[in-house]
Amino acid sequence: MSWWHRLLFAIRFADINLLLSSDIQPDSQLLWRRNITERVQEIAPFLQLDSDPYIAVGDDGKLYWYLDAYVMDGRFPYSEPFRNQFNYIRNSVKIIVDAYTGQTTFYVVDEEEPITATYRRIFPSLFKPISELPVFLAGAHPVSDGFILGAG
Repeated sequence: MSWWHRLLFAIRFADINLLLSSDIQPDSQLLWRRNITERVQEIAPFLQLDSDPYIAVGDDGKLYWYLDAYVMDGRFPYSEPFRNQFNYIRNSVKIIVDAYTGQTTFYVVDEEEPITATYRRIFPSLFKPISELPVFLAGAHPVSDGFILGAG
């Protein structure tokens, strides 16, 4: 980590120790936003997250967090509102977060779902089709009809 980065992080976190510590080396990494739901909300605030993420061991022996994400709308045509909050909800995105590195990947389960399809056109590099889910992750939970089945 360069001196310039150390200065910026020291200002950001209001911690002079980030500048003064001799323990920080050029290959050191600073980890923050470790809460997975906060991390995902920073990346994609337009998705509604399930409140119960679950962790799984991939076939590679690493830990991965699985989150279900929903698209919701209050003005979807030809739909009746639910409690005057929304009239459309679909669980069309699965999110995988590497528990060690924090790498976050969004997989689209239903490619035909219109709201998710729109988000995919707006953010083409954010979403991947469920078919690209690595085999070693697919083995962590059974896959049925394109949906990752979670541990309830």
